[in-house]
Amino acid sequence: MAEQDRKKNTKFSGKSKTGIQKTATQIEGLDEILQGGFPTGRTTLVGGGPGTGKSVLGLEFIYRGAMSGHPGIFLTFEETAESFDRRMDRSPCFSFRRFQPERASGYH
Repeated sequence: MAEQDRKKNTKFSGKSKTGIQKTATQIEGLDEILQGGFPTGRTTLVGGGPGTGKSVLGLEFIYRGAMSGHPGIFLTFEETAESFDRRMDRSPCFSFRRFQPERASGYH
């Protein structure tokens, strides 16, 4: 398999040079910066001011994982489930509807 093909078929997880198990973000360039991805099994806090892309990063990570069959959850304390759904319906990048189970009444 050519080097270029190997890069396209990135595994979802692996070990970094330091031996720490990593979960690849599958976001071009980010895994290189993170030396393989986020540490597996650990909480990762992404901080920054308004409009810096924190939510977009989280959504892209969750979306790419879902596309690979991995479960995930996105938590927000600043918008309702309905507002989130409307925003995602307008998004040219993310289509989460196919990954969402039917919601039980009163649960979001």
